[in-house]
Amino acid sequence: VGIAMDVAFPVNSLRVTHPTEVWRDHPSLATVSLCVLVLFAVAVLHSELAPGCARRLRLALGACLAGSILGNSCLDWLKWDTSWQAPGVLMITAHLDVHTVLMQSCLLYCSYASASRLFRALVWAPWAEAGVAGLLGVLFQLPHCISSAALLWATWHHDDATVRSRVFGVPYGTLCWTVCYCGCFTRIFRMAEACKWGAFTSFFAACCSWLPVCVILLTAQVFSGDIFRAWPGESRGSPGQATFGLLLAAHALPVYRCLRREGVISRGLTDVVVFFWDKLYPPDEKELRRRRRRRNQPIPTETEGVEAGNVVVAAMSLKSRYGKTVHAGTRGTVTSIYRTDGDALIAFEGFDKFVLPSSDFGRLTVETKACPRCHGRPGGCLWSCRLCQGQGMIDLQRPLAREPVLFVLGILAYFVLLATLISQADPALQVSTGPHQGWGSCDSFERDLL
Repeated sequence: VGIAMDVAFPVNSLRVTHPTEVWRDHPSLATVSLCVLVLFAVAVLHSELAPGCARRLRLALGACLAGSILGNSCLDWLKWDTSWQAPGVLMITAHLDVHTVLMQSCLLYCSYASASRLFRALVWAPWAEAGVAGLLGVLFQLPHCISSAALLWATWHHDDATVRSRVFGVPYGTLCWTVCYCGCFTRIFRMAEACKWGAFTSFFAACCSWLPVCVILLTAQVFSGDIFRAWPGESRGSPGQATFGLLLAAHALPVYRCLRREGVISRGLTDVVVFFWDKLYPPDEKELRRRRRRRNQPIPTETEGVEAGNVVVAAMSLKSRYGKTVHAGTRGTVTSIYRTDGDALIAFEGFDKFVLPSSDFGRLTVETKACPRCHGRPGGCLWSCRLCQGQGMIDLQRPLAREPVLFVLGILAYFVLLATLISQADPALQVSTGPHQGWGSCDSFERDLL
């Protein structure tokens, strides 16, 4: 085994293996490689057929593919590889298969596109979108990594601190990298869209998303205490369970705050804490009366949705602060919102200036509002807004366009196939991927490593 581990990899390792040989040595790997190839084709079709006419998804898919190639090439050049890969049909280097590149690109693109869809109908919430992308990235990658560990598609080193701590045979370091990389990619790409960057600048910034990931991972290890487990001889390694939990909480917090603000979650963490606190220390009658008074106070939710640029319709007769009257059914445009008292200056039909008190906002019906992504400025040939389709305004009465069914079916088929392989495939039919595997013929080391 020691001699096999000292074998040097050739510098130019581009190699093609016949598919029948891959099927003979790794039938499950050949199956999942074909599935990933089909999923990548589905991602390409989604970037072309998704609702809207922007180039955002096409640019995102290209950035996902280029970022995956760039990141893996840098790791291979620095010899920071932490696993042995089973030889596939096309090996770019001794440690990098085309299957791996396509898998990482599909994982990143699916998490980005799904997060963008989830927050399309909500207000501008880029941090919540990045948090959802990171959580979805872990959800997409975890079944694949479990299958890799069980069916010997990849074998992680046992002596590297970054992959030593594991769950279900999957290193915490791999999962931490995924949640940070998906979140950073989504946030940087959304910032490029908001700042109206050019195609090349956005592409380059998204490809370099793995650079801030290193800083985030190091910071999370320091705050979780796992940094002290990365020394040689430490059996647990770093990052570990604490770092992974901290990153999950950091990505879930903006998602929770956005859903709480939008009313999707009716009761928040404060209500839960108060509930358990009352169980330990029951409140007195004075506190209960104060809570009842606060509960019966009207909540000014009617002020939400009335913003500058919105087209509104008077649901009933309105009276301005200066005595003007507008009949029901009159349409107008919100010119501005006063910062001092929150009143709205509205240009109704027949009235150029109509000051409506904020307490009467509930008598308005919002028909169209300014797009929360482009803020009513959809101009630009490279960044035409996909949410409003270049109109600058969103019709609230029109339902959102559906995603292509092929994209949803492709993701479902991916999970079904991995679940079937984990439950039905036999690991004994796979060839070892690392010299530390103690079974198989002697020539298996050469075939696996070279």
